[in-house]
Amino acid sequence: MRILITGICGFAGSTVARGLVESWPGVELFGIENFSRAGSELNRRELPALGIKLFHGDIRVPSDLAALPKVDWVIDAAANPSVLAGVDGASSSRQVVEHNLLGTVNLLEFCRAHGAGFILLSTSRVYSIPALSALPLETRDQAFQLAPGGPLPAGVNAEGITESFSTAPPVSLYGSTKLASEQLALEYGESFGFAVWINRCGVLAGAGQFGRADQGIFSFWIHSHRRRRPLKFIGFEGRGFQVRDCLHPRDLVPLLIRQMREAPAGRQPVQNVSGGRRNSMSLAQLHAWCDARFGPCPVQADAAPRRFDLPWVVLDSSLARKQWEWEPTTTLEAVLTDARSGADRNCGARRGAPRLARDFRRMTDSVHASPRNRSLRLLSVIIPARDEAGCIAAASRVPMAQKSSGFGAGGGPTFRALRVDVRKSECNESQDCHYTEESGGGPARQNGPDRARTHGLYRNRGRACGEVPGNRTDDHGPGGRAPAN
Repeated sequence: MRILITGICGFAGSTVARGLVESWPGVELFGIENFSRAGSELNRRELPALGIKLFHGDIRVPSDLAALPKVDWVIDAAANPSVLAGVDGASSSRQVVEHNLLGTVNLLEFCRAHGAGFILLSTSRVYSIPALSALPLETRDQAFQLAPGGPLPAGVNAEGITESFSTAPPVSLYGSTKLASEQLALEYGESFGFAVWINRCGVLAGAGQFGRADQGIFSFWIHSHRRRRPLKFIGFEGRGFQVRDCLHPRDLVPLLIRQMREAPAGRQPVQNVSGGRRNSMSLAQLHAWCDARFGPCPVQADAAPRRFDLPWVVLDSSLARKQWEWEPTTTLEAVLTDARSGADRNCGARRGAPRLARDFRRMTDSVHASPRNRSLRLLSVIIPARDEAGCIAAASRVPMAQKSSGFGAGGGPTFRALRVDVRKSECNESQDCHYTEESGGGPARQNGPDRARTHGLYRNRGRACGEVPGNRTDDHGPGGRAPAN
């Protein structure tokens, strides 16, 4: 069996890939990744050791998919996963549509051409926001719960939200792109005769995430608490009673194997795949869990409602259990403990300033040693900043010595800067030392395809210190869909 996984170096994609290698002897895995996030570089080094072939590409670009080998199945684990995507100012509405919908269209065309089956990892965010907000709830044990005794809306039962629950808008731009992707996938499968499965996942959590807000509340809160970052209960009277369920992505692997091995046989193509009521908790309960392990941490209350926030989202996966004999095996406590282990690993010992200065000095010296970069004006280096616990808490821009610029002739001022990310205490050719080349402030100097530019930035990556990539066909920048972690 030959399988392509999109977003393979993200949290969900990499976890599924490792699980397939462990559980399915003889499976041949390929992955496409745009490496738009720094964390994906870690899996870039580890997955090939498992025999997985990685391709650096962007699924929004059909020519990148044309270079991929023929496969039997495509698992789409790539997405811009933020419910605020396209409306928060960090990304445009066009970007979220291109990331989450246009990329799916290109993958479906790929499946049509090769006769491959298609599995979409979708989301609980396809369900209607007004309908979810109107659910009858009560408060028990610092958490919202379905109110017992009274009638429930269609598509809701004591176990949670079923696949028949309303998907009427609004569902957010993110949710609508995933819902449209579901519809297109089903139409393509019916029109061109290939199998399609839609798995609507709850919040994915576990080690391998870095605590970004768009990676889900469980990872975000555990990492933030561990790092003593400011925390706030937002909306719903500022009490933190809103509830979500969580799922470890490794629990998806048995279901995905059965979906790829077995014929549809009358099964419904769309199913919820989630931790369910047993793996659900409120934000206040999660904070108490963190307090018990990291020590008490103050949390502020902000009662002001926030757009797209919901009081209670717990999925009922009874259909997946009935059709596939599937249910999650990783308990809530195990999911949280795994996420904590990831937070602990990300909070290493603080590196001293002298060693940081030495590392970056060696890096910049090696870059400037290249004749191609002697006219480089190095404006700054962006380095990770650590908090009192030794955790990487933020990126800091550090001014560096400037060199004369040879750029900008005839087109206004143009600069280039280097973004350097040294993950180890030494910087030498035997270790990965990644930097980013950025152009902005005027007409950018192009070293690769025009599609590699996003937000006025252009990125190249080198594997070893001092390697300066030139006009390489695999130099795709931060565009494309970020993995789904």
